[in-house]
Amino acid sequence: MTQAWLWAGFAVLVIGILAFDLGVAGRGKHEISTRRALTMVGAYAAFALGFGGAVFVTMGADPAMEYVTAWLLEQSLSLDNIFVWVLIFQHFKIEDDAQQRVLFWGIMGAMALRGIFIFAGAALINAFEWLLYLFGALVIVSGIRLLLKKDSSKNIGDSKLLRLLRRRLKVVEDSQDESFFVRREGKLRVTQLFLALIVIEATDLVFALDSIPAIFGVTRDTLIVYTSNIFAVLGLRALYFAIAGLVEHLRYMRYGLALLLVLIGAKMIGGHFVTIPVWLTLLATVGIIGGTISISLMTRHRQEEISTSSGLS
Repeated sequence: MTQAWLWAGFAVLVIGILAFDLGVAGRGKHEISTRRALTMVGAYAAFALGFGGAVFVTMGADPAMEYVTAWLLEQSLSLDNIFVWVLIFQHFKIEDDAQQRVLFWGIMGAMALRGIFIFAGAALINAFEWLLYLFGALVIVSGIRLLLKKDSSKNIGDSKLLRLLRRRLKVVEDSQDESFFVRREGKLRVTQLFLALIVIEATDLVFALDSIPAIFGVTRDTLIVYTSNIFAVLGLRALYFAIAGLVEHLRYMRYGLALLLVLIGAKMIGGHFVTIPVWLTLLATVGIIGGTISISLMTRHRQEEISTSSGLS
């Protein structure tokens, strides 16, 4: 009964956020400034942590710590998502106003797809316990792959998906409309916005295959896995407008995330033999993420100081 109330409260909160976003905040053309984006990031974080407080009150301290750990992990892994969004919007030359529309519907699609993945994953793990070890191995491989990954600034136009879409669909290349579909010569055609939306959904699908197994390494409670994931996804659009220009400066972030993924994968495999306290997982997550962000920003600041000194001399 406790979880039923949490599910109901979660549904009401998410519907309210989406209704406000679409019906009020999304009306009219307006640029999202960095200040406004940061305010939105704070609001989404407050909603997420507020729900974590409800988990604490109704389910206890350990589930609440699992929720916060899962939310932080998903939010951090989403930084790679944001970098790819930057490349996608640059490729399609989509202005800020239209970016807001694409990201809103992209996030709606991501919520549905992740729900399918999470509930299917939970059902499989409950039916076949050994799959948890397989997921753990996949998470470790994801961490190693992230560590060894080369520069991801590839040309979006070279993707097989985009080439397939352009071959199969009638695309209006010169449309400045903010719609996904337009009529030309009596026929329905897709716009650049629609192509961008499909590519964004496809990239989120790929990222979800890495991040969702990692969340199962934190907790197997479907409520916590899904709600933490959705609150992280809901805040992505605001996070994009807040830090899109800074993502490339978080040069050490992927090393921290790689380490975190390897640790969580090891926890999934070894959890049957060694019990790791929830607070230790949360502490490691906060420490690794906070540490790598701090080191990245301090390094950037130091380089700017050196550049300024060199310019003055």
